[in-house]
Amino acid sequence: MDHVAELERPLQAFNCRFETGVLYHFCNIKVGIERELNARRGEAKWYVVKSLGLDRYNDPFDGSGLACKNAWLRGEVYTQHRSCLLTERDLLH
Repeated sequence: MDHVAELERPLQAFNCRFETGVLYHFCNIKVGIERELNARRGEAKWYVVKSLGLDRYNDPFDGSGLACKNAWLRGEVYTQHRSCLLTERDLLH
């Protein structure tokens, strides 16, 4: 987890509030993400991905953060994080 401090700046995410919460609550890391990739607060990533025609990289939740969270709470583990990271890379570019 010490590697987060070594990441190239600025840190960017589609939903900074969500990403900082995940890092804090699951990894006990406090980090500021400097650039928000969504156009407006609360904008759904799945909607943007669909409207831009981006690849979903076999996301088992089709971009639904709520479905992903519920599966996680049930103890189901998926490779959804790979598809999420690839999608955010495409959004950045």
